[in-house]
Amino acid sequence: RQAQDSVRETVVIAHEGPTGSQLVAYVVPTASPMPDPQGEAAARTALKAALKAQLPEYMVPAHLVFLAQLPLTPNGKVDRKALPAPDVSEVQRAYVAPRSLREQQVAQIWQQVLKLERVGLQDNFFELGGHSLLVTQVVSRVRRVLGIEVPLRSLFEHGTLQDFVGALDAGQGPQAPALVPVPRDKPLPLSFAQERQWFLWKMDPDSAAYNIPTALRLRGTLDKDALRRSFEALVERHESLRTAFVEDDGRTCHVIRPQGQVSVVERRLDGEDEAAIQAFLEQQTQGPFDLLNDALLRVALLALGEQEHILVLTLHHIVTDAWSLQ
Repeated sequence: RQAQDSVRETVVIAHEGPTGSQLVAYVVPTASPMPDPQGEAAARTALKAALKAQLPEYMVPAHLVFLAQLPLTPNGKVDRKALPAPDVSEVQRAYVAPRSLREQQVAQIWQQVLKLERVGLQDNFFELGGHSLLVTQVVSRVRRVLGIEVPLRSLFEHGTLQDFVGALDAGQGPQAPALVPVPRDKPLPLSFAQERQWFLWKMDPDSAAYNIPTALRLRGTLDKDALRRSFEALVERHESLRTAFVEDDGRTCHVIRPQGQVSVVERRLDGEDEAAIQAFLEQQTQGPFDLLNDALLRVALLALGEQEHILVLTLHHIVTDAWSLQ
């Protein structure tokens, strides 16, 4: 049974877009025939409002795509590969050009962050593909370009360009409080970015889409004990590598362990068998993580000889990002 009377069928998937993964809802309306563009826009607005009233922001689909029917495979399941990619222009039909200098400056910041050619006053940051990680980039660029300190929550509370600029002009929100360390002796709430990663993992726990792998070829004599101690020091230094996730009464938290352990998987391969090397790399980097039970840093060492090894590191995006590895 659907929660919305106007919806006959729906499926939600994570779609990889220019700014990262986005939730896309494919909706088959109850009414027939399909609504015209104006009716579709009204239905989209009503459904978004209903979802936002019931769900946190990160669980609300960025796009609603209306279809006459869901594509099916021969065995009757939804054919996800046949679902059309969302079209950002669908949510930009009522384009209103920025007028004031500040509106134009903020629009340019959004265009750069969202990788779009234009952004109008009525456009919603999150409907255009924005998410919590990109909010931090917007806030940073507003600070640098406009010299304005704005709290992160301002963009969540004022999602359209016009409302966000209005909040800047009105000086909405107090200055962000000073960062104060909190005790690590109890579970801590997830960040916005972690909530998003957790939700995507729960949708598809067998996916390796958010694995961040690195492979290094090491030549020369390898001191394995020193290598192991290096990883132990790394885990000791970075709390994210000692982080575990727990579910308690429907709520997800993370726990920072006082000590972390590193398990190094060692394999040996005689000779330069490129196919076998690639198979090993794929096995290590494409295996899914169980965020509730697995260590979120995997270390593997493939020995090709006494003087040559391949070191493979795989982390889940919920505890790291590309910038952290550079």
